[in-house]
Amino acid sequence: MIISRYIFITMIYFLFLSNIILAQDNFIYSLINNHKASLRTIKEDFKYVVSSPLRMSKKDRLELVLISGIASGLIFNYDEKINNEFIRYESQYFNSIVNNFAEIGRAYGRSNDRVFFLYGGISTSLYLGSKILKDKKMLKTSYLVSESFIFSLIILGPTKLILGRSRPYMKNGSKDFNFLAFSQDKGLRSMPSIHTSSAFAILTVIAKQYDYWWVTLPSYLFLSSVAIQRIYDHEHWTSDVIVGGISGYTIANILIKNDTKKKSKRLSFHPFISRNRIGASITLD
Repeated sequence: MIISRYIFITMIYFLFLSNIILAQDNFIYSLINNHKASLRTIKEDFKYVVSSPLRMSKKDRLELVLISGIASGLIFNYDEKINNEFIRYESQYFNSIVNNFAEIGRAYGRSNDRVFFLYGGISTSLYLGSKILKDKKMLKTSYLVSESFIFSLIILGPTKLILGRSRPYMKNGSKDFNFLAFSQDKGLRSMPSIHTSSAFAILTVIAKQYDYWWVTLPSYLFLSSVAIQRIYDHEHWTSDVIVGGISGYTIANILIKNDTKKKSKRLSFHPFISRNRIGASITLD
């Protein structure tokens, strides 16, 4: 019930924020009449994300095969071994180090609603910062963060229900899948890890938009901590975390590339030379 309430509130917030940002970013639509343009833009971006497999290059296909192979190998050979090793060495010095590092992400992973708190806090901070600093890039980043987070939820949320994989603490084994069961039991929603995918979807956008070590290093340290915490606390198998992380990262990457593509389409530069003049024309689509 808590998740349903937060999803509803998040969707309303996302639409409201998108409406404001797109009106300010495009300087075309009035704030009141911008909702149709906002919905159209969101729909086009979502379509671009879900149709991205159709535009995969040969290199992308090879990477997908490799990732699928790694995930399959973990599921059938190593997920249980990794989980058992954490249990076996719980009192060992190595695990105390892992536990301390996982503590960074434990506050975030403690409950499902914190996924929405992370998104709301970051997107709101970026938006308010863009208004205070009059920074258009920060404004756009808040929008891309919102899209990346929402799209990852829409795509990966139903996937958990379709796969119906048992979590490690259920002690049913890593190969226990209940396909199309759509169970309401939280213990049967292991793959993929939404905590991991959401964090990657949000922070990858920020790391790509602001490619400075003092932004990327804390971002990826936090992401690593979240991933380790989900495995260490037996909430997810290793393959759940890898699939979630790669999915969130990929969605964010696709949106960033699409936004860059849109910018290059909007602004075009055409130099020209004639008998009596030389110059250039700039076209804004």
